[in-house]
Amino acid sequence: MAAASTVIPLGLLHMRPFQLWLRARGFHPIPRGKQGLHARGFVPFLCGSDPVSDFGSHSRSVLLTDTSLTGWGAVLNGRPAQGIWRGHFLYWHIDCLKMMAVFQALKYFLQQLRGYHVLVWVDNTAVVPYINRQGGLRSCHLNRLAQKILL
Repeated sequence: MAAASTVIPLGLLHMRPFQLWLRARGFHPIPRGKQGLHARGFVPFLCGSDPVSDFGSHSRSVLLTDTSLTGWGAVLNGRPAQGIWRGHFLYWHIDCLKMMAVFQALKYFLQQLRGYHVLVWVDNTAVVPYINRQGGLRSCHLNRLAQKILL
């Protein structure tokens, strides 16, 4: 499954539920080093390819996003978009709000982005890998939001 995930579109994203299922049953990845690969329950991780390298000569758009605990903002080609967090969003962790801001911005600019490669700029070290690596295992909430964005 891990080998196939590199050639199947969004393969890692589709593999995340299985990885989360394994993790919930006590199987955890063991880092290489002193413990070696023979440790019980080792599940290898594969990093997704860098989406920026796929840009080449294709048409692309750059989407800038930012988030606070009260709202979100985005800019695409000088055109702004913004929103205010209401209801249950007011209780979300800032990392989840930043991921949701990316989703809201992509949804807002969807018509302008069709047919383009999109480079999203986010000032968050948790959100970027969850998007680039098609999800992750540390936060189920961030994983679901990444899945929502990518699908």
